Amino acid sequence: ILLSHVMAPYPHLAWEPYWRFTRILLMCLMIPLFIQKLIDFHRLMLLMVGCLMFIGFKYGLFGLRMGGIHLDVGYGGFMSDNNTLAMALVMALPMAWYARGIVEEKWAKTLLLGGCFFTIAAIVGSTNASFTAIWSWTFRSSVTAISWPRYVSAWPRWRPKPCTSSTV
Repeated sequence: ILLSHVMAPYPHLAWEPYWRFTRILLMCLMIPLFIQKLIDFHRLMLLMVGCLMFIGFKYGLFGLRMGGIHLDVGYGGFMSDNNTLAMALVMALPMAWYARGIVEEKWAKTLLLGGCFFTIAAIVGSTNASFTAIWSWTFRSSVTAISWPRYVSAWPRWRPKPCTSSTV
């Protein structure tokens, strides 16, 4: 990767992505140095799940309330559009399910289960094309029965305006 940075036609434009990649790689390589015991791994898992479930809860609640999520710009970085945000939320679901076995308090288990529900609603409402393709391939016969609210909720945004005397 350093060689591709050096050999780039415009190395000054390639510097920022290279530096970002280097920092992320160093951070990922340092995580195993700090995870010494199982409790450390559980804390890291709960931190990641908590952050992603908060985003999923927020978008899922808004999506259920408003009939869908129209996301043009995400949080930035690796979650900058609806596809990458939905991918992060899909990856957070198994971690949240695992985290339910870690915590002992009933309120925390209920919170994680509710977070999973609202995260699934956020994934469905994010209008992610790959999610729709995988969903239709997995549930071939029941895809129209399950995903019709998503398309019905998008209808008011995309239907053409009726022709009236003020628009002519």
